[in-house]
Amino acid sequence: MSIISQVSSFIQPTIVTKMLLYTVSGTLSSIKNILSNNSLPEIVLIKEKLESMDLENKLEIIHSLIIDLRESNLKEYHKKAIENLNQLVDKIKVELDDVNQKINYHLTKYLYSWRALDLNNNILNIQHHNNILDKRLNLLFKLLNINYQRSFTTQ
Repeated sequence: MSIISQVSSFIQPTIVTKMLLYTVSGTLSSIKNILSNNSLPEIVLIKEKLESMDLENKLEIIHSLIIDLRESNLKEYHKKAIENLNQLVDKIKVELDDVNQKINYHLTKYLYSWRALDLNNNILNIQHHNNILDKRLNLLFKLLNINYQRSFTTQ
């Protein structure tokens, strides 16, 4: 193995995992902003949906997993799975940021408590992305399990 490929195999996992760590941290921050907001009926609804999806806990687990994976030698298929997770977490973050922006704008409106705040499309998009996130996370776990089992058979 050449020095360049050794260096690139060391750098690449670090870049991929750092990107996901950054995205997960931002998404967790967006969730905490929503959960800490006041109790308009529409905000209560999205809080309930986020809690039923267990999205915050799932992202914290992903964050911890990626911190552990940073130290290991990742295969190319691991990197791709992590990149795909990153793309999906980023889509969830965009939706959550949009929700936060809508909430903040809504609270500036005159008689905002009498007006409706429509977050239905955001909720549906977050649920859709959450379902895909579950599948991609499951795939990453399977890939890590394959790698783990291979390490025992080669010993």
